[in-house]
Amino acid sequence: GTDFWRKNDYEQAIHYYTLSLQIYEQQGDKDEKASVLNNLGIASQSIGDYNTSLEYYYRALGSWYQANDKSEIATTLNHIGNVFLNRNNPDSAEIYYKKSLIIRESLDDTLGIAVNLNNLATLYKNQNNFAKAVSFLTQSIAMLKETNYKEQLASNYNNLGGVYWQNKEYKNALENYMLALELREQTDDKKMIA
Repeated sequence: GTDFWRKNDYEQAIHYYTLSLQIYEQQGDKDEKASVLNNLGIASQSIGDYNTSLEYYYRALGSWYQANDKSEIATTLNHIGNVFLNRNNPDSAEIYYKKSLIIRESLDDTLGIAVNLNNLATLYKNQNNFAKAVSFLTQSIAMLKETNYKEQLASNYNNLGGVYWQNKEYKNALENYMLALELREQTDDKKMIA
């Protein structure tokens, strides 16, 4: 399923994830079942089927709460926030992103915190709240500079460039886009370089 998802063949990904889910349900493997439910949520979201995506995420969330797996709870809450962001429901997206952020901060999960801050920045950018977007991205970038998470750092610089571009601060936009490009070249991520 994941191979097909990476190739953007979401229908095939859903097909194989569904088969996997059936097997894990028969075996009673709750953790793997919850992981597959998250994958089904991501694949459904990729084709714009947000209602089905939310159903899968909520089912996964229930399993993660039963297992008391805080890291996976935070990940799934973030996924749900993404669905609400895509559905143009910023209030719900913000609630789920912040719930995820609180958990990730309690776990001292630097990458997870950075992802949440980036998502919150996107949310505020979409609302033309540029000051808040810049604030969240600046925090996230400062955290990531101390790590080796170049892909996420590049994503944050690119997002910050977008914030500045949207706010017509073209010099700042270009500077951040160039920083993102430099990091993408270091990781040889040809798709993102393009």
